[in-house]
Amino acid sequence: MAELNEIENSPFPHFFAWILNISGRMWRRVSKYTQRVLKDHHVYEHIDELGVYMAKHPVIALVVFAVVISCGIPVLLFLIFAVVTILLTFTGFVIVEGTLLTIASVVLCVFLLSTLMVILTLSATMGVAYFGFLKVFGLRNSTPETSPLAGFISAKVQSNSRKCVHSRAPSTTFQNED
Repeated sequence: MAELNEIENSPFPHFFAWILNISGRMWRRVSKYTQRVLKDHHVYEHIDELGVYMAKHPVIALVVFAVVISCGIPVLLFLIFAVVTILLTFTGFVIVEGTLLTIASVVLCVFLLSTLMVILTLSATMGVAYFGFLKVFGLRNSTPETSPLAGFISAKVQSNSRKCVHSRAPSTTFQNED
């Protein structure tokens, strides 16, 4: 019951009633004008005379009927297509618009995310290159005592010498017999 009161109190039923009232008045006005034009130009009398003539000449009536049908069917099909298209457009507009908005949103997100990935990749590459060049230039401008490479090499040499001391395997030596 509360829903019925809400519908009656909403402005939409009044709006639809107003639209129906206006369209009814316009239809009556157009119908009255059409009837007046048909009477003024004696169209009803001409149609009656045409009917009498067609009754006297059935072959011509058959040809006229065939022409009207052959010309009328494409026009009728076009009108049906137009009306159905208009109805589907009005009812399906929300679905089509939602689909288009969804597709456009997906395309926009893909573009923005791919741009973000390119920017992140380039910035990471540039960061690695920057720190790599700092390291390379640090090796180039350092003295042998302060060089990080000297510390790395001395650590490697020491670890290799320990391995050699701990694992003395019998080695085969070739001697020159000259």
